[in-house]
Amino acid sequence: MIAYLEGNIIAKEEGALILQAESVGYFVHCSKLLAESLHGVIKLFIYHHITEQSQALYGFKSAEERGFFKLLLGLSGVGPKVAMNMMQSITLADLHDIAAAEDLARLAKLPGLGAKSAEKIMLELKRKLKVPSPGDKKNKASAGPRVSGKAVVAHPLESELSVALKGLGYKDYEIRLAIDETRHSWESNTSAEDALRLALSALAA
Repeated sequence: MIAYLEGNIIAKEEGALILQAESVGYFVHCSKLLAESLHGVIKLFIYHHITEQSQALYGFKSAEERGFFKLLLGLSGVGPKVAMNMMQSITLADLHDIAAAEDLARLAKLPGLGAKSAEKIMLELKRKLKVPSPGDKKNKASAGPRVSGKAVVAHPLESELSVALKGLGYKDYEIRLAIDETRHSWESNTSAEDALRLALSALAA
């Protein structure tokens, strides 16, 4: 799986470019603005999208942008084209604000979405971004997360895993996602190394 490319741009198309790296030409989808801003030798973080029918490469200037793209792809009904268009209209911080305010009207106005799609993905968005509902902020009785009214005790591995992932360059929201997706797999004898391996597998999925 291709995760990073460095090389010369040998051709450009609208929303894509051909990047020559070690005598191989890669067709990389990217935003129109990014394609227009790049010249000569470039470095791109790559998301390698693989389906049963096809494969495609999507390029980003940073690992954080790629992580944002992957987060959007995880939402119901959002494919690569819609995710790329959404990223040109909104930032991750904006998305947090929309989820926190449960602003369906603003979400529905994003490219490729509509009222029905917005309503469907709002709950997914809040879960992935770990955003509490407006009412939850007022009713919190403790600083820790809660499930079914009971406080959840933080697992000792969370802090070690968070430090390790930060050292590898992952952002806070990616770390939260990795912990949320793998915590259920941790057992009493799970080591920090095993937890890190599970987290990296989840982030690469």
